[in-house]
Amino acid sequence: GTGWFDSQPVGRILSRFTGDVDGVDVGLPVASEIALDNLVQCALALILIAVVFPVFFFALVPIVAVLVRIGLMYRPASRELKRLDSLARSPLVAHTTATLSGLTTVQAYGLAGSYADKAYAMIDDHSRTSLTLFVANRWAAMRLHWGSGGVALLTAPFCVLS
Repeated sequence: GTGWFDSQPVGRILSRFTGDVDGVDVGLPVASEIALDNLVQCALALILIAVVFPVFFFALVPIVAVLVRIGLMYRPASRELKRLDSLARSPLVAHTTATLSGLTTVQAYGLAGSYADKAYAMIDDHSRTSLTLFVANRWAAMRLHWGSGGVALLTAPFCVLS
């Protein structure tokens, strides 16, 4: 049978591997450190609040339920948007690779303008998917910040009343 490398365009292969390598070498350590730091901070804050105000956890249940629901809505959408972003990037990478490898031929036939126009169209497509992914990430981040505000809002009356 035909292997995966034989059936995929060069741009998709390059995009897949450059994205994977970048994600593992650069993104994963940074994201892991941030996630662990945030997890420890949240856990310690909630433990401290629970020690001082044990009844707080009854008020926390609705906020946690809402945040879990937001996470369940966000993850599938984010996964699909990331896939679309990768699909929009692969033709751009393939076009750039092909143009650079045949640059003398493109210039000899005077096709630099049409190749540039095609690249601009692909950049526009990729920018649309990237912007949509960015907006989805900001949507989730805002909801998480609102959840943090809800925790602060619930903690404040306990502090005042004690």
